[in-house]
Amino acid sequence: MKKIFLILFFFIFVSQSFADEMTINGLLKQGYKIKDETIIKNGPGNFDQKIITLISGKNYAVCTIQISALQGPKFQKCIKP
Repeated sequence: MKKIFLILFFFIFVSQSFADEMTINGLLKQGYKIKDETIIKNGPGNFDQKIITLISGKNYAVCTIQISALQGPKFQKCIKP
């Protein structure tokens, strides 16, 4: 039972470290700088979106965050085109 717990803990830890790479904080730690922030308002009852462009030399990444008036930030996704 202890071995299963240790294996599960290890996989959770490893998967979390991979997930940090494509977050805004992970990209900032890699040397990216925030170049632009844009908020797109979708009206009442819908999620607003914040689009953040990060740049490092010739490389860039685009991150989106959905913002709800009741729940606050809900979702984040970063891509490197």
